[in-house]
Amino acid sequence: MVIRSSIKIDVPCGFELVGLDRRTGSGETKFVSWKCECSRHDNEVALTYEFHLAAGWHEAADYAQYCAAMKRSRSTLQAPITMREGAVETALRPVRKSQ
Repeated sequence: MVIRSSIKIDVPCGFELVGLDRRTGSGETKFVSWKCECSRHDNEVALTYEFHLAAGWHEAADYAQYCAAMKRSRSTLQAPITMREGAVETALRPVRKSQ
């Protein structure tokens, strides 16, 4: 089974998203593989998550490992993202002195 999810966030001018670095990551176990990517372009942030659940049967004794793998695969999705007001940078033109 494959699950893909993506979201785009338009960040208002003068603001920034904090915590995106904790959203990027990947991993793989015998039960599941996953990756989470984040990209920025101007004021748009795109988050993409892909999850692959391995097909097959596993021993009942592997259930604890399975649960731990599922929890790890979701850990990047649980990291909070917050918006904070950032410093707005404005281009300044040099002042010309009249002659």
